[in-house]
Amino acid sequence: MRNVPLRSLPSCLVLLAPIALLAACSSPGPGLEFLPAGSGYGTGPGPTVPPPEAPSPRVDPSALPGAEPAGTPFGEPVAVPFPVGAYEHEHDGTAEVLYTVDDVAATAPGTVGFSLTVEVPDLGRVFGMGNMAVTCDAGDGPVAAVTDDAPGEAEAGTHAFAMECPVPEGSGELLVAVEHHGERLEFTGVPG
Repeated sequence: MRNVPLRSLPSCLVLLAPIALLAACSSPGPGLEFLPAGSGYGTGPGPTVPPPEAPSPRVDPSALPGAEPAGTPFGEPVAVPFPVGAYEHEHDGTAEVLYTVDDVAATAPGTVGFSLTVEVPDLGRVFGMGNMAVTCDAGDGPVAAVTDDAPGEAEAGTHAFAMECPVPEGSGELLVAVEHHGERLEFTGVPG
């Protein structure tokens, strides 16, 4: 290769030479990536096909901050710890009260019936049931469930309550929420 003095080159080439040198030596910008040798991309005859993209990972919506949990399936119990002892200064640990919603089925057109079971351990006192609120929601807002046999207090043992709530015919998934002693328990499923 022959050395050519810069003075003999046209002025536009002299000005472009540093820019071309800088572009050739710089690293690739965002959005550019080098493929490994032998990847086949952009080599050989024919049209080039971009490399396949890796599938994006699926994210469980309930794992996102602020997302509501999906709820406990019908028939599965939820345990809530309560203090054992009649008075606060006598409390000796905790015992779990189990809540279960099961036997969920249409009992009449526009009505779903279910059983709410509350298993109360020996807490050393009666268990208050008077402030329990149960609602059903089939996607159009919560409505109160009704029962004829809810006690105000319960001794240790298993207590089952037959309940009903209005649900539009043809509804899919149903959410039954139990609010009791500052806890909100959600049970979900499709009525049988």
